[in-house]
Amino acid sequence: MAEKALGTHWTMKLWKEGESSWGCHMTCQELPHLNMLEMMTEGVEKSVDHPMFGGKAKVCFKKNSAGDGFLSYSDSETFGKTSWEEKYTDEGVTMVCTGNGKTMTETWERSIKIDGAYVFDHGENIEAYFKAVGYANANAMDALKNYKMHVWNKGNQFCTKEWFDGHLIANSFTLDVEGPVRYPDDKEGEAPKRTGIMTCAGNGKFLGVTKGPHGSEEWTYAFNDSGIVMSGVEKKTGTACKFYMKRFCDVSGTYKIVTAIGFEKVAAAMGLSATDAQEMITDTSTRMKICDLGNGCQRHQMISKKYSTDISFKLNEEFDFHHPILNECVKTIVAMNGNTLCLTMKTSKGLIKSTIHVNDNFSVCSVCIPAANLGYKLILERCH
Repeated sequence: MAEKALGTHWTMKLWKEGESSWGCHMTCQELPHLNMLEMMTEGVEKSVDHPMFGGKAKVCFKKNSAGDGFLSYSDSETFGKTSWEEKYTDEGVTMVCTGNGKTMTETWERSIKIDGAYVFDHGENIEAYFKAVGYANANAMDALKNYKMHVWNKGNQFCTKEWFDGHLIANSFTLDVEGPVRYPDDKEGEAPKRTGIMTCAGNGKFLGVTKGPHGSEEWTYAFNDSGIVMSGVEKKTGTACKFYMKRFCDVSGTYKIVTAIGFEKVAAAMGLSATDAQEMITDTSTRMKICDLGNGCQRHQMISKKYSTDISFKLNEEFDFHHPILNECVKTIVAMNGNTLCLTMKTSKGLIKSTIHVNDNFSVCSVCIPAANLGYKLILERCH
C-alpha cells in the first residue's frame, strides 16, 4: 500500500467535540477507498475496521506533554503495532510514524479557508485609528456592531464586500497590481479617493497598502480557522489598530434554484396549475433574496416571471402577508436560530411551515403542509 500512496494527495480535517473527543476526516483523491471519518475519545482505545488501518485494528491517542500534538498507536491484524507522534504549528503538522522497526516523517501544510463571511467581534485602538486616517463619522464606533465582510480569493483575485456604517463597500484586487480602493467615505458614483495594492504574504496571509488624502495605510489580513485578524497601521503617525473578525454563515444573499423535490404536488394542493408549477421551478431567472436590515428586521424577496413576493418584517413578531398563489392575506411569523430561518403561515389550507437552512454555498428550503401531509424541498445555490 505504501508504494500506491506515493504521489497521492491527502486532506485531513480535525475538530474537537466536547472536552476530550476529537473528529478526524481524511480523504485521498487517488485512493478514495482509504477515505476515513472517525470520532475518538482521548485515552480510550477504540476498535475499528477500515482499510486505512489494514482492516480490523485497535486505535488510541492522547495529548503530548507539551500540549501541541498527539501521541497515538494502532494494533492492526495486517500492519501490526504502529505509533505516530503529531506536532501542530501555525504552518501545519509534522507526523513521525514508527512501525516494523522503521520510521517515516510526514509534513502536512495547514489549509486555511479564506472564502466566506466574517462579522466584527472586537477590536483594539480603532477609534484613535479612525481619527488618524480622517474618518470622522460620529456613528462609526456604533456601526462596528453590525460590521460584516465577505471575502473571495480565486487565483490572483482577492475580492471583498464590506457592510459598514450604512455603506456597501466592494473592492476587487488583482494581486500585485495597483488599482482603486473604495472606502466608506467615498461618495456613490464618484471615483475612489484612494489607490492601493494587495499581495499574498504567506499561507492565509495578505498585505495591502493604500494611499489617499490623509497619507498611506498598511493592512495585514491574517486568516485562521475561526476568522481574520486585520491589522492596520497609519504610516504618518504610526497609529495602529486591530479588527478581530469572526467567521459566520451569513443568511443574507441571493440564491437560485438548483433542484426541487415534490413541489408539483404541493403546488396543486394550493391551486396552482401543473404548467405554472413547472414554469416556476424551471425558470432560470428565479431568485430568492434575503437581506438583513438590522435591529432584528429582514427583507425576503422571491422573484420569478410568474409569481413574485417582497416582504419586510421583524423577527419573532406576527405580520400580515398577501400570498400570491393562495390570493389571500395570511398571518405569518419568522424566527431565526443561527443560520436557520423558520417561517409559519396560517392559511385556508392550514398551517404552512417552512425552514431555510443556509450554508456558505447552498441553502435548503423545506416546506410542509401538515394537514395535507404534503411537503417539498428546494436546494438553492448562493449567487456571488
